Amino acid sequence: MRGGQVTLFVIVGLALFFAVAILYLFVSAREEIATTDVNVVSSTITTCVDTIVHDELQLIGNAGGTTEFTGREFGIVGNVAQRKILYAITKNAPGPLLPEAHPPPRYPENGVTIATTIINPATGMPWAEFQDGYFGDVNFPAICTTDGRNKPGSTFSCKYYENNPPGTKGTATQALLEQNIAQRLQGCVNPDALSTELGQTITAVGDVSVSTLFTFTNLIVNISYPVTVEDTIHLSAVTRTYKVRYLPLARYAIELARKETQDITFNIVTDYASIPSYKPGFIVQVSRNVPTDRPADLVTITDEHSSIDGTSYMFSFLVEHRTPMLQEIPSGKAEDVTADGRLHGAQIAMDPDESDITIHKIRDNGFIKTIEAIDEDGEKDWQDV
Repeated sequence: MRGGQVTLFVIVGLALFFAVAILYLFVSAREEIATTDVNVVSSTITTCVDTIVHDELQLIGNAGGTTEFTGREFGIVGNVAQRKILYAITKNAPGPLLPEAHPPPRYPENGVTIATTIINPATGMPWAEFQDGYFGDVNFPAICTTDGRNKPGSTFSCKYYENNPPGTKGTATQALLEQNIAQRLQGCVNPDALSTELGQTITAVGDVSVSTLFTFTNLIVNISYPVTVEDTIHLSAVTRTYKVRYLPLARYAIELARKETQDITFNIVTDYASIPSYKPGFIVQVSRNVPTDRPADLVTITDEHSSIDGTSYMFSFLVEHRTPMLQEIPSGKAEDVTADGRLHGAQIAMDPDESDITIHKIRDNGFIKTIEAIDEDGEKDWQDV
């Protein structure tokens, strides 16, 4: 082989080598740029998700477990920063025992007797686990969906599902949270702004997918968000964990409310830790007579083991004031009833809302005709004697 031919082959070989090297570096650079761009998108999504989830958790907690009020009873509390809050306990409304488990109201009425407050007067048996009580209806939304990550039989099963809500039927809290996060995330992640920032064409593709998991200690949120970077589709996935014990807290709120409607001697302020689903760190406070459309108290459960931005998480709901109760007064004992509703030392006049009771004796020709138990709102139960 001649020297000129060898030189030619060497030159061609070097040219091919440099061409392949330049192509490799070009492709590598594009892949690196694309990876960087996808990371920027993921970082933007993460920031948006954190902001949105924190806000939604606070909105839901402040309102009694929902931001969906159509078909639900709610009050508006506050003058400057008004907020809608669920009436989680209302006065009894007539209805069947099952499936809603709202017994018909049997008080106030002349001479009502309840025998014992832990017994369902309609059945003579202790209250069933999923029943509301004699002293009010419980109106919380369901906590979880039956087909989500907290579905029945799962590790973190929920107890209160959309097919057996503790109160008014409607969107479960879990579904509402996922729906609101997805809707707000679409508006938070702006592909046009990212394209301008990165100098690359970035376009959102498809829908945002959101799934949530309530554990006993946290809320876990998974987001998938397909995007294109320079005509290449990438699936941006984000998983975030929030230190909020929403599942045990919401369940406790429901069972606290049920106990409040089933036992007139139960006091939310002093007895809240006696509920079996109570967890250390839960603190219950009651604001009496909050300004809303009807006489009501505001119950707030603070969880010292849950926090958002360093502040303990809170769950609040309204309790509509209910009618006081007067047990049946035995014949000939009307004169012995004291002004504060006692008969021979036993309390026979009580109020579910722990307000003071006044006994009013209506006389006819000097003899007691009717005894009334009147609460601070002027509502009463009575007995003709």
